[in-house]
Amino acid sequence: MSCVVNPSPGPLSVQGREPGWVAGCCGPLRAAGGFFAGALGRSASSVEQMADMARGAGRDAALKKAVEEMRPYFHQCHRCGNWICRDACWNEQAGLCADCSPKIEQELGALQADERVRQIQEKLTTVDLTANIDVGRTIVACCPQCMAETHGAKFCPDCGTSLAPKATCHGCGTEARVGTRFGPECGLSMTR
Repeated sequence: MSCVVNPSPGPLSVQGREPGWVAGCCGPLRAAGGFFAGALGRSASSVEQMADMARGAGRDAALKKAVEEMRPYFHQCHRCGNWICRDACWNEQAGLCADCSPKIEQELGALQADERVRQIQEKLTTVDLTANIDVGRTIVACCPQCMAETHGAKFCPDCGTSLAPKATCHGCGTEARVGTRFGPECGLSMTR
């Protein structure tokens, strides 16, 4: 927490700001304590501890007030000890939280949804979704000439460049990728 100068050394606020006298003396004492490394450093620590004790009482009172304001909206589960929101996570019939005693209707609904998904996945395994796709054809995602997306086409839809050009080795007649420097079967130079 940073020291905030408060001109009036009155009671601490709930936000935990230190009174002016603490803010005014902690910094210099801490700095001098670092230089002299002795009693002044311990003095800065003592002042901070006094501020923490005073701040703790203010925070405790504010926390207690907040807890009392929120108590009607929560129940404490006597099985697990957790505080649970009454509207969504409390099983009124069982008198326990929904983790300790799940709501049967909600669990059944979730299980039915899970089973529907499992059955859909099972049915989907029997359907051929790739019948119209030639999985053996080389697919180029972007045109090497203009970098446009090709969407699986054989020619670039933007510039017309062939996306599956082939070169033939002059020595052995084997087809190879364009740019191949040596014949894949004979090793002869493909660049003349």
